Amino acid sequence: MARIIYGSIVTQISGSIGGNTFAMNANGAYMRKRTRPANPNTPNQQAVRSTFGGVSSAWSGLNQEQRETWIEKANLFPYVDSLGQTQTYTGRQLFAKLNNSLAAVGEGLLQVCPDPIQVDGIGFIDLLQEGTSETLTVKAENATLGDGVVPNGTIMIIEATRPMSSGTYRPKNQDFRQIEVVPEGGDISSRLITDSYLSVYPSTNLTVRQNIFVRLTFVSTPTGQRSASVWRGVTFQP
Repeated sequence: MARIIYGSIVTQISGSIGGNTFAMNANGAYMRKRTRPANPNTPNQQAVRSTFGGVSSAWSGLNQEQRETWIEKANLFPYVDSLGQTQTYTGRQLFAKLNNSLAAVGEGLLQVCPDPIQVDGIGFIDLLQEGTSETLTVKAENATLGDGVVPNGTIMIIEATRPMSSGTYRPKNQDFRQIEVVPEGGDISSRLITDSYLSVYPSTNLTVRQNIFVRLTFVSTPTGQRSASVWRGVTFQP
């Protein structure tokens, strides 16, 4: 469903209407024919759907008092939608959002809504191909503390894209897949991620000229809140 901001003339549209999709990219607003993405039903997709389904079902298992905590505190977790407007989740949406984040890093389910906290930011230093070797190294830091360590009460998610053409410089959100999590106290000042990358993309040839992008996010283990994600790309040189 498209979102519209009304003025004297419609000024912004985001979403799909009548077979057309309205969106924005770095060059501004555009419209394209709506298409249905391919659904290869990979094991990774099945695992993600299973997690989402389990969290959604867990809402039904809460008692009324537990549900009320999510409904009453939802306004404490505002978000900005695709049109830049500040919105509020429903209690059920907030429950799913925070618990899906926790499930992604192997943490247990929150039944009672927590109070929001300030989540540290990530200063992404670089994604490197070390020399001409077939390796990927992430160099990052805790932007709040200025060190290369995952802070207490936090787990870092590392996501990456498949190899993309050398002409691709801006990956889409759906291009990223989780390849690794780094626990609190983990060293992120220089982390070799070649093995975890190849476990998710096993047929990759790191000697072929191509672009690979990596995205990092901090997840708070007490609340399930996420930091702003940061990403970088590297062009492999054969």
